[in-house]
Amino acid sequence: MEIIVTHLSADFDSFAGMVAAKKLFPEASIVLPTAINSNVRKFISLYEDELPLLVEAGDLDFKEVKKLIMIDTRLKEITFFAATMPAKESKSALRWVTIISINSGNFIVY
Repeated sequence: MEIIVTHLSADFDSFAGMVAAKKLFPEASIVLPTAINSNVRKFISLYEDELPLLVEAGDLDFKEVKKLIMIDTRLKEITFFAATMPAKESKSALRWVTIISINSGNFIVY
């Protein structure tokens, strides 16, 4: 399983980044953080039918995650994924892909 995640208290740029990443990684699922900006939450509820499928973190089996695509963050430790993943789960099988948004509209993939 491949998942797309972002930081806690997701704002519009991080949410838009996850939707854009879905275009680059069509097999990946967008996983909503446990905390989302209220305006983003309203936007999602208004346009839910127009958006790709969004998954709640609580619905994931973290043992199945093989690729983690992180949006709008520089450190793995500050994403909701690190905050919500049970400590006993093995992270060693993951292939980390980080996408950092840049103000010019470009992105860098590490």
